[in-house]
Amino acid sequence: MFRKTIPHTNTKCPVCMTIIVIADDRYTLYTNGAEIGSGIAYEGSGSTSQVYTVGLSPEIDNVIAINATNTGGPAGLIATIHVDYLDGTSTPTRLGRPCERQLQAALRTPASTTRRGLQRTSRSSWIWTNESTSAAVTTPVGNRAIRKTIQSPYGKGAVCAKVVLTTDNGYAVYANGQNLGSGSDYTAA
Repeated sequence: MFRKTIPHTNTKCPVCMTIIVIADDRYTLYTNGAEIGSGIAYEGSGSTSQVYTVGLSPEIDNVIAINATNTGGPAGLIATIHVDYLDGTSTPTRLGRPCERQLQAALRTPASTTRRGLQRTSRSSWIWTNESTSAAVTTPVGNRAIRKTIQSPYGKGAVCAKVVLTTDNGYAVYANGQNLGSGSDYTAA
């Protein structure tokens, strides 16, 4: 089992976490002892990572745990955790090679899993320009602008947004005219 404590202080209070996770063969994600979700993936399955957004308690040290299970063959766990704090700051944490030794010890025999609260990235879809409608059509080389306007439900106001994206080949992300970041190829996030 992988565990990470997200500490709190009088000046740094965690309020929300977004985690992107995938494991070969399966995992169960917990926050402060409560099961948040689980997933099953294996080599060649075509499964994708899953995204969870979880409220955290600003008054305590929050504990994130991932129980990864290998049913044989290759094994691994990849996750990224992004914590938002009450003061408006945030901290990204990537889990991968640095915790490889801990993960090797965590992989165990199969256990039952309960699947609930999933927000699958498989529900996402590619956004195509008007020049092509599928991967089968070659799009001319060059930049393409894609715009998405988010309408808040009546009586509600958006205070933040979380975007998970991949592009071929590079990208720049803007919100309300402000450049939020960019990547040079499809492997950069």
